[in-house]
Amino acid sequence: MRIVILGAGIVGITSAYRLMADGHQVTLLDRAEGPATETSWGNAGLISTGHAFAWGSLPALAAGIKGLAGQGSGFAFADRRNPDFWRWALRFACECTPAREAANTHAKHRLCLYSQQLWSETYRDTGLDAPRKQEGVLYLYRDAKALARAARMSDIMRQNGQEVAVLDAAETLRIEPGLAAIAQGLAGALHAATDSSGSCHAFASALSGHLAARGLDARFGTHVLGLVEQGGRITGVWTDAGGFDADAVVVALGPEAAPFLAQHGVKVPVCPVKGYSLHIEGTSGHGGPRRDGVDKAAGIAWRRQGSEVRLTTGAVFAGQDRSIDPAAIAALRAFGQRLFGLAVKDGSSTGWQETPWAGFRPMTPKGLPVVRQQQPGLWLNIGHGHMGWTMAHATAQILADEMAGRTPVISLAGF
Repeated sequence: MRIVILGAGIVGITSAYRLMADGHQVTLLDRAEGPATETSWGNAGLISTGHAFAWGSLPALAAGIKGLAGQGSGFAFADRRNPDFWRWALRFACECTPAREAANTHAKHRLCLYSQQLWSETYRDTGLDAPRKQEGVLYLYRDAKALARAARMSDIMRQNGQEVAVLDAAETLRIEPGLAAIAQGLAGALHAATDSSGSCHAFASALSGHLAARGLDARFGTHVLGLVEQGGRITGVWTDAGGFDADAVVVALGPEAAPFLAQHGVKVPVCPVKGYSLHIEGTSGHGGPRRDGVDKAAGIAWRRQGSEVRLTTGAVFAGQDRSIDPAAIAALRAFGQRLFGLAVKDGSSTGWQETPWAGFRPMTPKGLPVVRQQQPGLWLNIGHGHMGWTMAHATAQILADEMAGRTPVISLAGF
């Protein structure tokens, strides 16, 4: 078929890879000047299969209520007048029961495991030159009750066949002595030894180049204006560069999917949740951990690749506001200075360069993506939330299977 994919982030690129493997002719459209330059650029880069907990839970609901009251640091709300947000929030609240949390975590983890397998196979089959680490990830907890709860929830991961170790503070520091700078008050950690990390942007760029050499028609700097419908079937798209006919159109627009589809009367439960990142270059020779991790209390994740460090934080419901909060970046900078021993002189960094960023996680109430045929000729691959880098490889294969009439290894029907 002639397939047009809207969006060249990690979801769109992996979708193109799987669809081209089935022999389809794929055109990829994106308003940016290159692949994975928006949502897929600034993420932490963790393939965090061993921590694939659903967002919806009683603690998350409590944190959300505190956030709405202007208390706590779990969630922040700057888009309270948007009725779409309140509809999403109500559906999210319904997913916060213990039974729904367990069911969503089980489904999410199975999807992540499958995706991790496909991620490794893609590296093997393509020979991509994109950096990655396979040294495990540490998830730190400051509160003993929170650690105990996470340990109980990680039983779901073990039931799915993944090893997740529960460590006390001393065991955590033995595994990673580089955490000494933030060890005070540490209760312990979950250690997922098979979790991985890598640059989502570098991987997507390398895969895009690999596909271009094999016939991918990638049109960057192209703004999609709308869908073309004839007799109830989507037959193409209109752009500022003209029209593109298609036998099928795949929407992989991440946080832009909901407003784009709403123009065509399609409502999807995808809410943009803003986060921040700070990319630091020039950390070689400094201290700090070599393993990647997440400080759950601080709400900060880090990934270290050679002399580069990526720090991420934030869960802000701010509509489509992409502005960067200086306080959030300052918190990341301070954390990085403390964790990695990065020198600061006269209020400015010394010997290293930094790039601040803000972007969106396209969250669904369940924390599970939407992969389905919406109507004849129109397919969706959206709603990957904070784990798009982790889940994209699986949803791309599920999409390809369903478009080919094959039974997917994992079904997302009903989600």
